[in-house]
Amino acid sequence: MRDAEGWIPGLSVSSMLNYTYGFSTGENRLGHQVDFHLFWNSGEKSMAYAGSSFYLDFYPEASQPAHRFKNIWPTINLGYNRGNQKWNFGAEYKILAPGRENRDGVIDFIEILPGMTSGLYFTVSRKL
Repeated sequence: MRDAEGWIPGLSVSSMLNYTYGFSTGENRLGHQVDFHLFWNSGEKSMAYAGSSFYLDFYPEASQPAHRFKNIWPTINLGYNRGNQKWNFGAEYKILAPGRENRDGVIDFIEILPGMTSGLYFTVSRKL
């Protein structure tokens, strides 16, 4: 991680494992995710950021094994976080798997615009 200095953004890189369970199908899946974010401190306890995530699905679809990178699902996001002594608030806009046919992924995403599944996420958390 590199801290932000003025208008020069900081850099954050993280890696994680995700476990998913399909309640309707009973399928278990394990996937790896890597996140890259540039962030700017916009106040004492606030931050704007832009980044990308890459989710690697360890369980390839048997119907299309010849597709290279078929199981890598990119995400682009923009967000803003603000906090105080006890609370954190955040808003994030994500574009999920841009330019990809989404029906053969982990989740059957709904497309608002062709090739552009997106979501708006809000976060509220309390510090202990």
